[in-house]
Amino acid sequence: ALEEALKHSHDIRVAEAKVALAQAELAKIRGDVARQVVTAEANLRAARFALEEATRRLDAIHRARAASKTAVSRDDQGVAEVTVARYRAEVD
Repeated sequence: ALEEALKHSHDIRVAEAKVALAQAELAKIRGDVARQVVTAEANLRAARFALEEATRRLDAIHRARAASKTAVSRDDQGVAEVTVARYRAEVD
C-alpha cells in the first residue's frame, strides 16, 4: 500500500516535476555560463594579440622618430600610444 501511495501521489508527482524543471534551469544556466567563459577567453586572446601588434607598431614609430623626427607625425604617435593603452586596459 505504501509503495502504491508513493507511486501515485499527486504531491510527489508535482514535487518531481518541480525538481525536473529546476534541473533543466540549472543545465541552461550552466550552458550560459560556459558560453560566457568561452567568449571572455576568446575576447582576451584577441585583446592580447591586438596589444602585441599595437605595441610592435608603437615601437616601430619610436624607432622611426628616433631616426628622423619628421618620419612619423606626433599625431600618429599619439594614436598609437592610445591604442596600446586601450588594449592594455582590456588585457589587465
